[in-house]
Amino acid sequence: ATRALAREAESKGVRLVAHAPVIAIDTTGGRVEGVRTDRERVVADVVVDAAGPWADQVAALAGVRVPVAPRRIEIVASESLAPMTRMVWGGNGLYCRQDARGRLHFGAEGPPWDPPARHFMLDVTAPTLQRIGRRMLELVPGLAGVGVTHAWSGIIAPTPDLMPVIDATAGPSGFVIAAAFAGNGFGTAPAVGEIVADLITTGRSTFDVTPLALDRFAGVSAV
Repeated sequence: ATRALAREAESKGVRLVAHAPVIAIDTTGGRVEGVRTDRERVVADVVVDAAGPWADQVAALAGVRVPVAPRRIEIVASESLAPMTRMVWGGNGLYCRQDARGRLHFGAEGPPWDPPARHFMLDVTAPTLQRIGRRMLELVPGLAGVGVTHAWSGIIAPTPDLMPVIDATAGPSGFVIAAAFAGNGFGTAPAVGEIVADLITTGRSTFDVTPLALDRFAGVSAV
């Protein structure tokens, strides 16, 4: 799905540059002027920080702080089962959803990152997988005997109130943040994209994103 979105973006004239870390955000007179990567400088009137677990590191280049605390999540997938639910649900320290192939995905927080999110690792850890399996059976005893086909891990980056940040900052002007979706970013991306486009082109959105403004965290540390 990610590649499909990338292809669609490119078909509309978007230039995607992979493996090019942002090393500076240029500003003059309190306004964004462009971005520098380790390869080139890109002139831009607007810079959108959608860097997920790295959102705070990117924002810091513009003198802005986004209070996120990257966390490792590990997920196991069951063999295909008959349809049970179309909802995301949770309990007992887990969350669960069923995919289109009938596989149940159970996820839980894994060991902490040190340093947080600086290195993206896909390794899974035996203690976390064992904990997921134990809690899964405590939550749904009827799954006893159901096979697990594979497991993986990733990083989420929640804020202190577990809600994302969608905001066009007052300073520097032209710096927009869309980050900290805590694992829900992909599913909400189409709507968030429209909101961000509105913020860039008109300065406001038809959706009320005031509760998601960055200034709600004044004086608050990351979780």
